[in-house]
Amino acid sequence: MKFILLFLLPIFTLHAADMEMCLTQAEDFKNKNGIEAECFSLVKAAAQSEQKSSSQKIQAFAYKNFLFAENQGQRLVIAGDKTNLGEIHSIKISQNEKWLAVIQNNADKKEILVFPTNRNGNIAPYKVYAGDEFQNIIDLAFHESLAEIYFLDGKTYDVFAVSEDSDSRMLIDSQKPIKLRSYDKNDLMVKKPSQIELTNESLLVFDENEQKLGIIPIDKNLEKHVQNILAPGLKNNVAKIRLRDNQTLDVFTQDETEKAQIELERTKAKSE
Repeated sequence: MKFILLFLLPIFTLHAADMEMCLTQAEDFKNKNGIEAECFSLVKAAAQSEQKSSSQKIQAFAYKNFLFAENQGQRLVIAGDKTNLGEIHSIKISQNEKWLAVIQNNADKKEILVFPTNRNGNIAPYKVYAGDEFQNIIDLAFHESLAEIYFLDGKTYDVFAVSEDSDSRMLIDSQKPIKLRSYDKNDLMVKKPSQIELTNESLLVFDENEQKLGIIPIDKNLEKHVQNILAPGLKNNVAKIRLRDNQTLDVFTQDETEKAQIELERTKAKSE
């Protein structure tokens, strides 16, 4: 047994050294300074967060400050000092696949950075959302037609929306993030939401513990209701959701090795 441990130790140390090299290359990334090909395989294997777009054309991976995405054979790398990337916790790709957002810690403060998916390299974030109201954010979703971003607070379990045009870096108060819509935990129909998605007409709020989906219409003339997530093939052990289209939800186990499709129940108009 001692012989085996001594034999394995150098392999583990080499792997750690390789990852450290990759993170350094990501931090120092410039358009002229590349990242070694093996780094992408290492980050995929060790990814702290990964996300597929609804069409599954784009798949993004993140480990600490290393962020890249693959889109039908092409690789998008976002890295370097201009990106302001820190300790990335999670990734979200917009439904229209135009935006890649990360929730991260930077100098012990949480912030959300948004990057366009049609640019590559050492680029500054297109939008930044930071400050007290964003310190407990655990998920977000984009509403394309309203041009709004919805955020889920993992401490209060509230959801609020701000304009996509707002930015915490703006000097003028009116251009900073202002809550356009707010939903407290009593509005959301579930106890402890862990994820959110958006259709054209409704906010979807998923409670992993209860295996339930709160469906809250953005239009106040529609009724909100709860839909049970029934996925027998997954033994009702759904850990993640991803909107496929306005009528269909993909649901997954934690490691995404198993999935099913759920038809969303239609929201009814309120009785006159």
